Amino acid sequence: MTKKVTASVLLLVIAVILTIAISSRNGGVLEMLGGREWFRIISASDRIELFQTARLLAMLANGPLPDRDVRIEPGVLLPMPDVQRITRILLDLESYSDDQERWADTASLPPDIVLALTRGRASVEISFSDDLKEMTIRDARRWKKVRCEPAQYRLKEAFGPFLKPTSLY
Repeated sequence: MTKKVTASVLLLVIAVILTIAISSRNGGVLEMLGGREWFRIISASDRIELFQTARLLAMLANGPLPDRDVRIEPGVLLPMPDVQRITRILLDLESYSDDQERWADTASLPPDIVLALTRGRASVEISFSDDLKEMTIRDARRWKKVRCEPAQYRLKEAFGPFLKPTSLY
């Protein structure tokens, strides 16, 4: 009887430790992504639409940079496997630089790529700049800049097939 009790207590302790580890990790990502509302949209998007910007196309053509930052319409609606891949990258705490405070008050660069994420009626827009090392998350009311340099190459791989010309990434 004591072996069963000991085993049960041990399993319970392991479950509590795992729950704490998972919730603290999600808490870090939740904070990094600007709170619960944006976390929900990003973690369970119904659709993600990818837009290139006039700035990105000018850089590719070695032309003059545009006066305004304009996303090029229409965007590309990403297939669900790619939505899931991008979601995994965005929800991985390892995708974000440790020194966020150092970058918090610096100016944002104009975006190269814009993602429009939708979950039901809620939506959020994520603009990537500085060669995909920085992202700005925004909705109609607020915005947050996040340094995502550790995810740069995974993001390039994920976005690459949807960019025209594809030689960028």
